[in-house]
Amino acid sequence: MKEIRSSKILMILLVCIVIGLVLPYLVMHFSGKLVLLTGALGLFALLLLLRKGWINVYDWLILFFIAIPFHDFRIMFGTFYLRLTELFFMPFFVWASVQIFRSRIERKNLWRLNREYVILLFFYAFSLMSIAFSGNPFISTYRTAVLLYLILMSFMVSKILKEQDKIKLIVKAMIAISAVASVYAIMQSFLPALHPFMPVRLTSLGFMTIYRSGLGWQNPNYFALYISMILPITYICKISKVFPEKRFLNICFVLQAMGLFSSYSRLGFISIAITFLFLLWIRGKRNMAIILFIILIVLSVVAFLSMEYIYVNNPYLAATIFRIPNLGEVLKNPLLIAGWRRDAWIANINMFLAHPFFGVGPFMSTAMYAEYRPHDQVYPLQEGLAAHNEYLSLLSERGVFGTALFLVFLFFLATRAMVFYKNNKSSAEGKLMLGLWASVINFIFFSFGGATIYSVQFWINVGIILALYNATKNKIKDNDLSDGALDGK
Repeated sequence: MKEIRSSKILMILLVCIVIGLVLPYLVMHFSGKLVLLTGALGLFALLLLLRKGWINVYDWLILFFIAIPFHDFRIMFGTFYLRLTELFFMPFFVWASVQIFRSRIERKNLWRLNREYVILLFFYAFSLMSIAFSGNPFISTYRTAVLLYLILMSFMVSKILKEQDKIKLIVKAMIAISAVASVYAIMQSFLPALHPFMPVRLTSLGFMTIYRSGLGWQNPNYFALYISMILPITYICKISKVFPEKRFLNICFVLQAMGLFSSYSRLGFISIAITFLFLLWIRGKRNMAIILFIILIVLSVVAFLSMEYIYVNNPYLAATIFRIPNLGEVLKNPLLIAGWRRDAWIANINMFLAHPFFGVGPFMSTAMYAEYRPHDQVYPLQEGLAAHNEYLSLLSERGVFGTALFLVFLFFLATRAMVFYKNNKSSAEGKLMLGLWASVINFIFFSFGGATIYSVQFWINVGIILALYNATKNKIKDNDLSDGALDGK
């Protein structure tokens, strides 16, 4: 059967996304939206099947990518639910398993683990142990199972992407899908009807109300994490000519940047700013990085010193920078700038001190807030309060050993990407690894202000990093064997 051209695939994809997103808001409630969205993705798979005569594992991985921007869509089974991404992981997992187990060589290589996955095995073991100390073992077990699916998905990605051209195909699809998703996010800023969940209002400018875009996330910060983990990859591919389609990359980069801005996520802005300063530093533009860093510090100081003036004269800027509803209360109690997070941080530290080795159980720190809250709390509600800091959550939920193992995993992952880049600076693979390395740096800084361990995009990028390393290593080994055979001849 004739292969379908990439331009036609993107056109079909765009049509399916429009069907799956716009039509439900006109004719159905939430359940209907999920049915139509799932149906649109299924239609895309059917069109691929009819056109190509078959669907390979890479097609299923791309379909999985399409589901990521609609993260909070779910099918409920009482207290148990499946997200759209989890549904689309299933056919990908089946296809990937078939591809691996039908080859004796691939079955043998399946058990050759990169050191990062060995560390994750121990981290996961400690996560299982911490369930025994959970106040709600059912929730902890379920969330630990979700983490297993994410690690397994990352592992399967690292195994099926054995060739560099396939890795580049998948990266290009990832960039294109996030750019299309950004278009929809930009529209959400002005059209609240396009929000699948409750619109998050930012401010009003005259007759126009601006909303924070979250795409398929109820919290816009996690849409910002999704985009900010792909944006540096797009940027490096654009400036380094990893792909020949320069215009395509320029358009995607602009759309992604606008999509990130439409989230109005201060955490997203800060993490991506640090990431780009990191890229400037690594690429040898250190003077520029230092100058921009000083400018950012000066602007931040000026903004906070001018807080009262900004609130009175520029509500849009106040909502973008500060997003604190009552300036008078903030001036009386500057602690409120942290948005009550200080109370959550203290509570998580108290949980860790009370359970230093195994924590209070996965996903339990928010639910356990009331028991460990500080005596001088400023948080006015009775419900749980999330730390919004992955490192504190790891300490409180999995103890010192679980936290240390995850940090060691991040260290080894970043080190592998760094060494690979330094050894392959001039190659397209080395430049692509720089973008992936930057995405990990973005994740590390974003994690100081968000719950990130369940980020689907992060685990996808982990798989691609290890796939790129393995594919390049195998290519070098094959070239050495070929040279040795020629010398022998």
